[in-house]
Amino acid sequence: MRISAKTRYALRILLDIAYHGKNDPRTIRSIAASQEISEKFASPLVVTLRRAGLLKSLRGVNGGLLLAKPPEFISLLDVVNAMDGEIFLLDCLKTSNACPRKERCMTARFWNDINETIRDKFRSITLKAILDQYISGNLKFIFIICSICFLSIFIPFTYEYRFYIFSESIIKSFSYSTYSCKQVNCFIFHFIIPLCQKTIHQPSCYQIFFPRQL
Repeated sequence: MRISAKTRYALRILLDIAYHGKNDPRTIRSIAASQEISEKFASPLVVTLRRAGLLKSLRGVNGGLLLAKPPEFISLLDVVNAMDGEIFLLDCLKTSNACPRKERCMTARFWNDINETIRDKFRSITLKAILDQYISGNLKFIFIICSICFLSIFIPFTYEYRFYIFSESIIKSFSYSTYSCKQVNCFIFHFIIPLCQKTIHQPSCYQIFFPRQL
């Protein structure tokens, strides 16, 4: 079994609409720009999702795309079924005449149980669950950033560089890449922390370590 590119991008389109277009319809152009995919590639996916009853379109000047039903009622299994068809690990699970040994096969029930377990797992994951996890992760990230900024004010001069390294490792656990991690950490130590320290009339210890980068 392999999840196709069509399914992956279709899921991103649905999540984009669920996240940005709760009340206002989303256009294919805005979705393509947000998800960094071409309109040419997104358009046929939208058509397939509409035919599957997962999307609906509104015409007019302010028209666009909306979810056909609430995000808690659209599962990952719905998306896979719409884009790739039903999940079957083996042909014998799909049709009864695929294998002449099916009735006396020792592994048939074994494979069927695995197939149903996969389907149940996909069915249990909804758009709402994915969005809730994404939003929760962002809130945790914001909390971590605020905590780092607050603690930095009270870090003694001799430990500030160590604190910089420590904070980078913490941020890395929330970042998608080393580059984004370093960018966020540098922004904190170049802008946010000096601003906090200036606000309470303390000199920025970080300027002593990296004076030319400020």
